[in-house]
Amino acid sequence: MLLTVWFTAASLCCLIALGSRRVWPGWGDYPPGLVLGTLNVLINLLLLGALEQLPGAIVFPVSSAGGVLLVTVSSAFLWRERLGRVVLSGVAVSMLALALINSK
Repeated sequence: MLLTVWFTAASLCCLIALGSRRVWPGWGDYPPGLVLGTLNVLINLLLLGALEQLPGAIVFPVSSAGGVLLVTVSSAFLWRERLGRVVLSGVAVSMLALALINSK
């Protein structure tokens, strides 16, 4: 139910923002949106499945830090972004902070 409310609210906000600018999605926007929405629902279902198997004190820090790591690695492979020392240090600090924040 919560995901239904979140996705409905997000859709309404997007429609209002697009309508106020008189910009509407074209047919080429639907496939990436469908993939993104499907992955979002799948991630949430997997998170709920993980919470059934493990305590939240383990699931949330791992999923948060893992998300940061996955996005960083994906950006390096998909968009050929350079992961220099400063970026990698920032990612490490972010992952540590997320783990510490979520461990409470």
